[in-house]
Amino acid sequence: MTGSDMNGIFISYRRDDSAGHAGRLFDRLAARFGKDSVFMDVEGIEAGVDFVESIEKAVGGCDVLLAVIGRGWLDSRDSEGKRRLDDNQDFIRLETSSALARNVRVIPVLVEGARMPRAEALPEDLRPITRRQAVELRDSRWEDDIQVLIGVLERMATQARPVPVDDTEGQGDRRDTVAWAWKGGVAALLLGAAIIGAALISNRGANDASEAARPPSPVTLAQPAVAPAPAPDTPAIPAPPRPARTEKPAAPKPAVVKAPAPVKPVAAKPQAPVKVAVAQPASVLPVAAPPKAAIAMVAPIPAPVAPRKIAIIALGEPSSRDFWDGERRATLSAKIAGTYRDALRESASGRVELSINTDSERDLRRLEKALRETPGLCDSLRSEAVFVARVEEPQSISHAESAFWPELRLTAIACSSGKQSSARANLSPMREDRFPFERNMAETMEKFARENRHLLQ
Repeated sequence: MTGSDMNGIFISYRRDDSAGHAGRLFDRLAARFGKDSVFMDVEGIEAGVDFVESIEKAVGGCDVLLAVIGRGWLDSRDSEGKRRLDDNQDFIRLETSSALARNVRVIPVLVEGARMPRAEALPEDLRPITRRQAVELRDSRWEDDIQVLIGVLERMATQARPVPVDDTEGQGDRRDTVAWAWKGGVAALLLGAAIIGAALISNRGANDASEAARPPSPVTLAQPAVAPAPAPDTPAIPAPPRPARTEKPAAPKPAVVKAPAPVKPVAAKPQAPVKVAVAQPASVLPVAAPPKAAIAMVAPIPAPVAPRKIAIIALGEPSSRDFWDGERRATLSAKIAGTYRDALRESASGRVELSINTDSERDLRRLEKALRETPGLCDSLRSEAVFVARVEEPQSISHAESAFWPELRLTAIACSSGKQSSARANLSPMREDRFPFERNMAETMEKFARENRHLLQ
């Protein structure tokens, strides 16, 4: 099946909630159905164009909308602290409600362990989504779960395929031509069978007639132009035995009557090939096909490939300074680990199993010691590679808060060889940050993940 079997798959997601998962989902579906059949983001809306109409047009032209729902999808808020879903101009709300209103198939896709929201927690136009069967994409079973989703999309395309919704120029004519050619062939076969049957019946009637009235038949067969002449011979019909004996001396005439006898095999015996020709298609059936098909189905089954196990360790040490916005170590470390995981997933080119290692008692000093004892760290985590992220404030004698903006230190460990690679970056706050320094962290982590892509293959 190619991408042409489906008009389009629209991926709806919130950037600050599930950008990494949506990007990975896009790559997987684009590889299966083609990039032209998968749409993500409504971008490039020119100035002065009604973006509501643009979204409705984009969504309405698709067969299915995948609503990617992460943990922050329901309660995501804008800069003023208002919930985005309560804004009737919110892009996610517009995309989803437009698909529901146009009867486009909507499939909720749950990521990061998210659960389906309750109907009373949603605006009126989004509540029908709670009645849609959801698909869960788990990080630990990503490939298996994505195959389930692809199977659903393939069945949709298969069900829609017999309906010629968008016939390209000339295809309809070709189909009509093939149909008429097939019908003409069947009609020719039926006509041929009718002609053969008529010939059999006529020949059989002629043979019966010749057997019942042999005397007049010589005149009819040998001299059709002189057919009225044998009228005087008709009185001999009431007594056929005597005329037959008296006419024996006229040998040439009976010879003429017997001469057409070879016509009998032409009329009757040639029907044997006709019977064979009719039965021939049954004997031509590919009797050996089932064994070959069975062998083809069994032979190419590949052995399952175990995913590569990758461990993530993250540690953030916030202080009481204003730019930390009251972040605590445990929550900050979890957010850093989540950002790191998304960056690694984007660069992974094979099947990987990413696990976040949390240790509430770990501090920077203990982490430094663990990094010096690489074999023990890998054994305790049971991983093939370890990615570490540390965020800490520098020492400074300045009184300006910008002098205490933290430093991000990244480390990648190949457990098989013990080889380590590292990177550092000075962080600064940005207005788009979901938590302090999030944007700078993500950019640095994405670059570091690309440089160590060989550990993710």
